[in-house]
Amino acid sequence: MTAAIANGTFPDLAALFPPSDSFLNNTVRSVLVEAPASITGLRRVNYWATTAIYDQGHSAWFQVQRAGGPNVTTFWGFATGTAQTNINATVPSQDLVGRPAHPETDPASGVWGQMRDQTAAVVAAGGTFNQGVHGRSTALAYAAWVADTLLPNVLRFTPGTTALWDPWHGIQNGKGLYEDAGDNITRMVTNTDFTSGLTQPAKLLDYFPYLSPPPES
Repeated sequence: MTAAIANGTFPDLAALFPPSDSFLNNTVRSVLVEAPASITGLRRVNYWATTAIYDQGHSAWFQVQRAGGPNVTTFWGFATGTAQTNINATVPSQDLVGRPAHPETDPASGVWGQMRDQTAAVVAAGGTFNQGVHGRSTALAYAAWVADTLLPNVLRFTPGTTALWDPWHGIQNGKGLYEDAGDNITRMVTNTDFTSGLTQPAKLLDYFPYLSPPPES
């Protein structure tokens, strides 16, 4: 999918079938922290994170990745030319800097411009920009809607509510445990109501950490 954005060719979604989950029956190590609403408050919070490496030669830390909405920097975070932006080296406060006064027609730059222009190339190649409930008259207009929907790239969540990340249906409230983030981001990139066919293989727990028990080794 990333190559499709870079090259402006529509991805072969049928080639992704049959569905497979490379993490199924594997133990994924992670750290989970549950913070009660009495600590966070009930107002919406915006989360984002970064990964940095220390360059001993220059005695400095360098940011090499950032995360917010699921898969956003995975699909649009690469730079494909001298005019492109390395999104993984930026911060959310920079995401809207390149947005022009007329986003559906005018040249754009920075993170916003990169997301719009790369998405426009994909939906133009697939001829999907004017289809469905989110269709627009031009590829740039559809892609501007995508950039405005996903940026700034932070994970928004209102404590005390049910988490669900489904921007295609207008919902960006944390990241839930059931939704397929890969499906949801593919819909945005291609303006296609895509589904991988993957399902939740085991019942989730009704208490923290909620995830299914790890497989027995």
